[in-house]
Amino acid sequence: GSLRAIGQSTAPAAGSRGGIYLDNIGSGNLTIDAISSGGELLLHAKNDIRMGDHTADVKGVIQTENDGDIELISREGSIGSADKLLLVKNSTEGVDDKRKVTVGAKKNIYLEGVSTATDQKAAGGQLNLTLVDEGKAQGGDASLENVKVNVNGTLKLLDDVNVKENIEMNSVETLTLDKNLTAKNITLQTGEVTTVQGNVSKNEASDLNLKNSNINAKATASLNAAHDLLIESGNISAETASLTAGRNLQQTYGISADGKTPESGSIIEAKKLTAVSSGNLDLGSGLNKLNNVILDNRSKEKDADNNPVNNSIILGNAGTHGLNVEVHNTLAGQDDTVHGTLAITKYAMAAGATKVDDDMLLLNGAKAPNYHEIARFRSKRLSECAEELFVRLVKRLKDLG
Repeated sequence: GSLRAIGQSTAPAAGSRGGIYLDNIGSGNLTIDAISSGGELLLHAKNDIRMGDHTADVKGVIQTENDGDIELISREGSIGSADKLLLVKNSTEGVDDKRKVTVGAKKNIYLEGVSTATDQKAAGGQLNLTLVDEGKAQGGDASLENVKVNVNGTLKLLDDVNVKENIEMNSVETLTLDKNLTAKNITLQTGEVTTVQGNVSKNEASDLNLKNSNINAKATASLNAAHDLLIESGNISAETASLTAGRNLQQTYGISADGKTPESGSIIEAKKLTAVSSGNLDLGSGLNKLNNVILDNRSKEKDADNNPVNNSIILGNAGTHGLNVEVHNTLAGQDDTVHGTLAITKYAMAAGATKVDDDMLLLNGAKAPNYHEIARFRSKRLSECAEELFVRLVKRLKDLG
Protein backbone atom coordinates (compact mmCIF):
# COMPACT_ATOMS: atom_id res chain seq x y z
CA GLY A 1 0.00 0.00 0.00
CA SER A 2 0.91 3.66 0.27
CA LEU A 3 3.64 4.93 2.59
CA ARG A 4 3.74 8.34 4.27
CA ALA A 5 7.01 9.61 5.71
CA ILE A 6 7.95 12.35 8.13
CA GLY A 7 11.32 11.91 9.78
CA GLN A 8 14.59 13.36 10.97
CA SER A 9 18.13 12.06 11.34
CA THR A 10 20.68 14.30 13.02
CA ALA A 11 24.40 14.15 13.56
CA PRO A 12 24.99 13.59 17.31
CA ALA A 13 28.45 15.19 17.25
CA ALA A 14 30.72 17.17 14.94
CA GLY A 15 32.03 14.94 12.19
CA SER A 16 29.38 12.28 12.78
CA ARG A 17 26.96 11.66 9.96
CA GLY A 18 23.55 10.03 9.87
CA GLY A 19 21.72 9.05 6.69
CA ILE A 20 18.20 8.05 5.69
CA TYR A 21 17.56 5.26 3.18
CA LEU A 22 13.97 4.40 2.26
CA ASP A 23 12.54 2.29 -0.57
CA ASN A 24 8.79 1.85 -0.99
CA ILE A 25 8.40 -1.36 -3.00
CA GLY A 26 4.62 -1.48 -2.58
CA SER A 27 2.08 -0.52 -5.23
CA GLY A 28 1.07 2.71 -3.50
CA ASN A 29 2.72 6.12 -3.57
CA LEU A 30 5.38 7.46 -1.23
CA THR A 31 4.15 10.74 0.31
CA ILE A 32 6.64 13.03 2.04
CA ASP A 33 5.37 15.52 4.62
CA ALA A 34 8.87 16.62 5.65
CA ILE A 35 12.20 14.84 6.01
CA SER A 36 15.66 15.91 7.15
CA SER A 37 18.87 13.90 7.20
CA GLY A 38 22.17 14.60 8.93
CA GLY A 39 23.92 12.88 6.04
CA GLU A 40 22.84 11.60 2.66
CA LEU A 41 19.18 10.95 1.86
CA LEU A 42 17.95 8.29 -0.57
CA LEU A 43 14.21 7.97 -1.23
CA HIS A 44 13.14 5.37 -3.79
CA ALA A 45 9.67 4.16 -4.73
CA LYS A 46 8.07 1.86 -7.27
CA ASN A 47 5.39 4.48 -8.04
CA ASP A 48 5.01 8.21 -7.36
CA ILE A 49 6.90 10.22 -4.76
CA ARG A 50 4.60 13.05 -3.75
CA MET A 51 4.59 16.04 -1.43
CA GLY A 52 2.27 16.10 1.56
CA ASP A 53 0.04 18.98 2.55
CA HIS A 54 1.73 22.28 3.44
CA THR A 55 0.76 23.70 6.82
CA ALA A 56 2.16 26.27 9.25
CA ASP A 57 3.89 23.52 11.22
CA VAL A 58 4.98 21.30 8.35
CA LYS A 59 6.81 23.06 5.54
CA GLY A 60 7.12 19.90 3.49
CA VAL A 61 10.81 20.29 2.65
CA ILE A 62 13.29 17.53 1.81
CA GLN A 63 16.70 18.52 3.18
CA THR A 64 20.09 17.27 4.38
CA GLU A 65 22.99 18.59 6.38
CA ASN A 66 26.78 18.14 6.18
CA ASP A 67 26.81 18.23 2.36
CA GLY A 68 24.63 15.12 2.26
CA ASP A 69 23.51 14.30 -1.28
CA ILE A 70 19.84 13.73 -2.09
CA GLU A 71 18.54 11.01 -4.43
CA LEU A 72 14.84 10.77 -5.33
CA ILE A 73 13.88 7.94 -7.69
CA SER A 74 10.45 6.82 -8.94
CA ARG A 75 11.00 3.62 -10.92
CA GLU A 76 7.55 3.48 -12.54
CA GLY A 77 5.86 6.81 -11.78
CA SER A 78 6.46 10.53 -11.27
CA ILE A 79 8.22 12.87 -8.87
CA GLY A 80 5.80 15.48 -7.54
CA SER A 81 2.80 16.63 -9.55
CA ALA A 82 1.92 19.59 -11.74
CA ASP A 83 -0.11 21.23 -8.96
CA LYS A 84 2.20 20.29 -6.07
CA LEU A 85 5.91 20.31 -6.82
CA LEU A 86 8.23 18.30 -4.59
CA LEU A 87 10.20 20.73 -2.36
CA VAL A 88 13.96 20.33 -1.91
CA LYS A 89 16.12 22.73 0.08
CA ASN A 90 18.80 24.52 -1.95
CA SER A 91 22.46 24.33 -0.99
CA THR A 92 23.75 27.28 1.01
CA GLU A 93 26.92 28.97 -0.24
CA GLY A 94 29.85 28.25 2.04
CA VAL A 95 27.86 25.79 4.16
CA ASP A 96 26.68 22.82 2.09
CA ASP A 97 27.25 24.02 -1.47
CA LYS A 98 28.70 20.66 -2.55
CA ARG A 99 25.36 18.90 -2.09
CA LYS A 100 24.08 17.23 -5.25
CA VAL A 101 20.45 16.39 -5.96
CA THR A 102 19.62 13.53 -8.33
CA VAL A 103 15.99 13.11 -9.37
CA GLY A 104 14.77 10.29 -11.59
CA ALA A 105 11.35 9.22 -12.85
CA LYS A 106 9.78 7.20 -15.62
CA LYS A 107 6.92 9.64 -16.34
CA ASN A 108 7.22 13.22 -15.03
CA ILE A 109 9.37 15.35 -12.72
CA TYR A 110 7.94 18.38 -10.89
CA LEU A 111 10.48 19.89 -8.51
CA GLU A 112 11.01 23.12 -6.59
CA GLY A 113 14.22 24.26 -4.91
CA VAL A 114 13.62 26.50 -1.89
CA SER A 115 16.07 28.66 0.05
CA THR A 116 15.11 27.64 3.59
CA ALA A 117 12.71 25.29 5.28
CA THR A 118 11.06 28.06 7.28
CA ASP A 119 10.94 31.07 4.95
CA GLN A 120 10.12 29.96 1.44
CA LYS A 121 9.51 33.56 0.30
CA ALA A 122 13.20 34.47 0.50
CA ALA A 123 15.35 33.65 -2.52
CA GLY A 124 18.81 32.17 -2.06
CA GLY A 125 21.05 29.16 -2.39
CA GLN A 126 21.74 26.88 -5.33
CA LEU A 127 20.17 23.65 -6.57
CA ASN A 128 22.85 21.36 -8.08
CA LEU A 129 20.60 19.11 -10.11
CA THR A 130 20.82 15.96 -12.22
CA LEU A 131 17.63 14.71 -13.90
CA VAL A 132 17.39 11.02 -14.86
CA ASP A 133 15.08 9.23 -17.30
CA GLU A 134 14.33 5.98 -15.45
CA GLY A 135 13.17 4.32 -18.64
CA LYS A 136 16.68 4.58 -20.09
CA ALA A 137 18.36 4.03 -16.74
CA GLN A 138 16.62 0.64 -16.48
CA GLY A 139 17.87 -0.36 -19.94
CA GLY A 140 14.68 0.40 -21.85
CA ASP A 141 13.45 3.18 -24.12
CA ALA A 142 13.34 6.85 -23.13
CA SER A 143 10.12 7.47 -21.23
CA LEU A 144 10.37 10.79 -19.36
CA GLU A 145 7.56 13.05 -20.60
CA ASN A 146 7.58 16.37 -18.71
CA VAL A 147 10.03 18.25 -16.50
CA LYS A 148 9.25 21.38 -14.51
CA VAL A 149 11.84 22.88 -12.15
CA ASN A 150 11.32 26.05 -10.11
CA VAL A 151 14.26 27.35 -8.08
CA ASN A 152 13.87 30.11 -5.53
CA GLY A 153 17.58 30.81 -5.93
CA THR A 154 20.10 29.60 -8.55
CA LEU A 155 19.74 26.50 -10.73
CA LYS A 156 22.83 24.59 -11.84
CA LEU A 157 22.21 21.65 -14.16
CA LEU A 158 24.84 18.94 -13.91
CA ASP A 159 23.82 16.95 -17.03
CA ASP A 160 21.79 17.16 -20.25
CA VAL A 161 17.99 16.88 -20.16
CA ASN A 162 16.01 15.03 -22.83
CA VAL A 163 12.23 14.53 -22.56
CA LYS A 164 9.36 13.73 -24.92
CA GLU A 165 7.06 16.68 -24.28
CA ASN A 166 7.85 19.76 -22.16
CA ILE A 167 10.78 21.27 -20.26
CA GLU A 168 10.09 24.28 -18.06
CA MET A 169 12.76 25.83 -15.84
CA ASN A 170 12.32 28.98 -13.76
CA SER A 171 15.07 30.54 -11.67
CA VAL A 172 14.86 33.67 -9.49
CA GLU A 173 18.61 34.28 -9.79
CA THR A 174 20.81 34.29 -12.91
CA LEU A 175 20.60 31.01 -14.87
CA THR A 176 23.75 29.92 -16.71
CA LEU A 177 23.25 26.85 -18.91
CA ASP A 178 26.12 24.75 -20.21
CA LYS A 179 24.06 21.59 -20.79
CA ASN A 180 21.81 20.54 -23.67
CA LEU A 181 18.01 20.55 -23.47
CA THR A 182 15.82 18.54 -25.86
CA ALA A 183 12.01 18.43 -25.86
CA LYS A 184 8.95 19.28 -27.91
CA ASN A 185 8.51 22.59 -26.05
CA ILE A 186 11.16 24.34 -23.92
CA THR A 187 10.55 27.32 -21.61
CA LEU A 188 13.32 29.05 -19.63
CA GLN A 189 12.78 32.07 -17.41
CA THR A 190 14.79 34.07 -14.89
CA GLY A 191 13.78 36.77 -12.46
CA GLU A 192 10.49 35.44 -11.13
CA VAL A 193 9.18 32.25 -9.55
CA THR A 194 5.77 31.58 -8.02
CA THR A 195 6.30 29.04 -5.25
CA VAL A 196 4.07 26.12 -4.32
CA GLN A 197 2.67 28.20 -1.47
CA GLY A 198 1.72 31.00 -3.86
CA ASN A 199 4.54 33.37 -2.92
CA VAL A 200 6.18 35.34 -5.73
CA SER A 201 9.95 35.91 -5.62
CA LYS A 202 11.51 38.41 -8.02
CA ASN A 203 14.95 39.62 -9.03
CA GLU A 204 14.95 42.14 -11.88
CA ALA A 205 18.74 41.91 -12.20
CA SER A 206 18.91 38.21 -13.08
CA ASP A 207 20.34 37.16 -16.45
CA LEU A 208 19.91 34.12 -18.68
CA ASN A 209 23.22 32.94 -20.18
CA LEU A 210 23.74 30.15 -22.71
CA LYS A 211 27.30 28.77 -22.73
CA ASN A 212 27.87 25.72 -24.95
CA SER A 213 24.22 24.87 -24.45
CA ASN A 214 22.04 23.53 -27.26
CA ILE A 215 18.30 24.21 -26.94
CA ASN A 216 16.57 21.69 -29.22
CA ALA A 217 12.80 22.18 -29.34
CA LYS A 218 10.75 20.32 -31.91
CA ALA A 219 7.96 22.92 -31.63
CA THR A 220 8.50 26.01 -29.43
CA ALA A 221 11.38 27.51 -27.48
CA SER A 222 10.73 30.43 -25.13
CA LEU A 223 13.61 32.14 -23.30
CA ASN A 224 12.75 35.03 -20.99
CA ALA A 225 15.35 36.94 -18.93
CA ALA A 226 14.48 39.60 -16.36
CA HIS A 227 17.68 41.48 -17.28
CA ASP A 228 20.14 40.40 -20.03
CA LEU A 229 19.69 37.39 -22.32
CA LEU A 230 23.16 36.37 -23.54
CA ILE A 231 23.63 33.67 -26.18
CA GLU A 232 27.38 33.20 -25.87
CA SER A 233 27.77 29.81 -27.54
CA GLY A 234 25.61 26.88 -28.57
CA ASN A 235 22.47 26.74 -30.66
CA ILE A 236 18.75 27.41 -30.38
CA SER A 237 16.61 25.33 -32.73
CA ALA A 238 12.78 25.42 -32.89
CA GLU A 239 9.87 25.81 -35.25
CA THR A 240 8.86 28.92 -33.29
CA ALA A 241 11.27 30.74 -30.98
CA SER A 242 10.62 33.63 -28.59
CA LEU A 243 13.53 35.51 -26.98
CA THR A 244 12.75 38.23 -24.43
CA ALA A 245 15.17 40.36 -22.40
CA GLY A 246 14.27 42.97 -19.83
CA ARG A 247 17.44 44.78 -20.87
CA ASN A 248 19.87 43.62 -23.60
CA LEU A 249 19.48 40.67 -25.97
CA GLN A 250 22.96 39.74 -27.20
CA GLN A 251 24.30 36.97 -29.44
CA THR A 252 28.04 36.31 -29.61
CA TYR A 253 29.45 35.92 -33.13
CA GLY A 254 32.42 36.64 -35.37
CA ILE A 255 32.56 38.28 -38.81
CA SER A 256 35.54 38.52 -41.18
CA ALA A 257 37.42 41.82 -41.39
CA ASP A 258 35.72 42.70 -44.69
CA GLY A 259 32.29 42.12 -43.10
CA LYS A 260 31.31 39.51 -45.69
CA THR A 261 31.86 36.12 -44.08
CA PRO A 262 30.56 34.74 -40.77
CA GLU A 263 33.45 33.05 -39.00
CA SER A 264 32.05 31.80 -35.72
CA GLY A 265 29.25 32.17 -33.24
CA SER A 266 26.07 30.72 -31.90
CA ILE A 267 23.20 29.77 -34.22
CA ILE A 268 19.48 30.46 -33.98
CA GLU A 269 17.39 28.33 -36.34
CA ALA A 270 13.64 28.97 -36.50
CA LYS A 271 10.89 29.39 -39.05
CA LYS A 272 9.41 32.11 -36.85
CA LEU A 273 11.39 34.19 -34.36
CA THR A 274 10.12 36.94 -32.08
CA ALA A 275 12.89 38.86 -30.29
CA VAL A 276 12.05 41.47 -27.65
CA SER A 277 14.36 43.72 -25.63
CA SER A 278 14.32 47.04 -23.82
CA GLY A 279 17.98 47.72 -24.58
CA ASN A 280 20.23 46.70 -27.47
CA LEU A 281 18.96 43.83 -29.61
CA ASP A 282 21.90 42.14 -31.35
CA LEU A 283 21.27 38.83 -33.12
CA GLY A 284 23.91 39.51 -35.77
CA SER A 285 25.35 36.03 -36.29
CA GLY A 286 25.74 35.29 -39.97
CA LEU A 287 25.15 31.62 -39.15
CA ASN A 288 21.52 32.13 -38.13
CA LYS A 289 18.88 30.30 -40.18
CA LEU A 290 15.69 32.34 -39.98
CA ASN A 291 12.60 32.81 -42.14
CA ASN A 292 10.14 35.17 -40.46
CA VAL A 293 11.39 37.56 -37.79
CA ILE A 294 9.70 40.13 -35.55
CA LEU A 295 12.12 42.49 -33.78
CA ASP A 296 10.52 44.42 -30.94
CA ASN A 297 12.69 47.03 -29.20
CA ARG A 298 10.60 48.25 -26.28
CA SER A 299 13.01 50.94 -25.20
CA LYS A 300 11.58 53.98 -23.45
CA GLU A 301 14.83 55.33 -22.03
CA LYS A 302 15.58 59.04 -22.32
CA ASP A 303 18.85 60.91 -21.90
CA ALA A 304 19.41 64.08 -19.86
CA ASP A 305 17.86 66.18 -22.65
CA ASN A 306 14.81 63.91 -22.78
CA ASN A 307 15.86 62.43 -26.11
CA PRO A 308 15.50 58.67 -26.79
CA VAL A 309 18.60 56.59 -25.96
CA ASN A 310 20.21 55.14 -29.06
CA ASN A 311 19.57 51.41 -28.66
CA SER A 312 20.43 49.38 -31.74
CA ILE A 313 18.84 46.48 -33.61
CA ILE A 314 21.18 44.12 -35.48
CA LEU A 315 20.16 40.92 -37.28
CA GLY A 316 22.20 38.45 -39.29
CA ASN A 317 21.05 35.51 -41.38
CA ALA A 318 22.62 32.82 -43.58
CA GLY A 319 21.52 30.95 -46.66
CA THR A 320 19.68 31.86 -49.84
CA HIS A 321 16.06 31.45 -48.66
CA GLY A 322 13.71 34.39 -48.15
CA LEU A 323 13.91 36.50 -44.99
CA ASN A 324 10.87 38.49 -43.82
CA VAL A 325 11.51 41.05 -41.07
CA GLU A 326 9.22 43.35 -39.09
CA VAL A 327 10.57 46.01 -36.70
CA HIS A 328 8.36 47.41 -33.92
CA ASN A 329 8.22 49.13 -30.57
CA THR A 330 5.04 47.81 -29.00
CA LEU A 331 5.20 49.89 -25.83
CA ALA A 332 2.13 52.06 -25.41
CA GLY A 333 2.78 55.62 -26.55
CA GLN A 334 5.93 54.68 -28.50
CA ASP A 335 6.45 54.65 -32.26
CA ASP A 336 8.51 52.20 -34.29
CA THR A 337 11.52 54.50 -34.68
CA VAL A 338 14.91 52.85 -34.07
CA HIS A 339 17.02 55.52 -32.38
CA GLY A 340 20.30 53.65 -32.80
CA THR A 341 21.74 51.48 -35.57
CA LEU A 342 19.39 49.32 -37.63
CA ALA A 343 21.44 46.72 -39.50
CA ILE A 344 19.97 43.64 -41.16
CA THR A 345 22.42 41.54 -43.13
CA LYS A 346 21.81 38.39 -45.11
CA TYR A 347 24.94 36.29 -45.66
CA ALA A 348 24.90 34.21 -48.83
CA MET A 349 27.59 31.67 -48.01
CA ALA A 350 29.11 31.60 -51.49
CA ALA A 351 28.87 35.28 -52.37
CA GLY A 352 29.49 37.07 -49.07
CA ALA A 353 27.20 39.48 -47.29
CA THR A 354 24.42 41.48 -48.86
CA LYS A 355 22.40 44.16 -47.16
CA VAL A 356 18.65 43.66 -47.16
CA ASP A 357 17.02 46.05 -49.61
CA ASP A 358 15.85 49.07 -47.58
CA ASP A 359 12.73 49.58 -49.70
CA MET A 360 11.69 45.96 -49.34
CA LEU A 361 12.30 46.15 -45.58
CA LEU A 362 10.00 49.16 -45.29
CA LEU A 363 7.36 47.54 -47.46
CA ASN A 364 7.72 44.14 -45.74
CA GLY A 365 7.75 42.58 -49.22
CA ALA A 366 4.51 44.22 -50.37
CA LYS A 367 4.02 45.89 -53.76
CA ALA A 368 5.24 49.51 -53.95
CA PRO A 369 2.43 52.16 -53.82
CA ASN A 370 1.52 54.02 -57.03
CA TYR A 371 1.39 57.82 -57.51
CA HIS A 372 -2.26 58.17 -56.47
CA GLU A 373 -1.71 56.21 -53.23
CA ILE A 374 1.30 58.40 -52.36
CA ALA A 375 -0.72 61.57 -53.07
CA ARG A 376 -3.55 60.42 -50.80
CA PHE A 377 -1.05 59.63 -48.06
CA ARG A 378 0.51 63.10 -48.31
CA SER A 379 -2.83 64.91 -48.16
CA LYS A 380 -4.62 62.79 -45.53
CA ARG A 381 -1.87 61.39 -43.31
CA LEU A 382 1.37 63.33 -43.66
CA SER A 383 -0.20 66.71 -42.87
CA GLU A 384 -1.07 65.45 -39.37
CA CYS A 385 2.52 64.64 -38.41
CA ALA A 386 4.71 66.74 -40.73
CA GLU A 387 5.64 69.25 -38.04
CA GLU A 388 6.68 66.54 -35.56
CA LEU A 389 8.74 64.77 -38.22
CA PHE A 390 10.47 68.03 -39.13
CA VAL A 391 11.38 68.67 -35.46
CA ARG A 392 12.81 65.16 -35.18
CA LEU A 393 14.84 65.68 -38.31
CA VAL A 394 16.31 68.92 -36.96
CA LYS A 395 17.24 67.22 -33.66
CA ARG A 396 18.80 64.35 -35.54
CA LEU A 397 20.89 66.68 -37.69
CA LYS A 398 21.98 68.52 -34.56
CA ASP A 399 23.10 65.25 -32.95
CA LEU A 400 25.12 64.43 -36.07
CA GLY A 401 26.84 67.82 -35.85
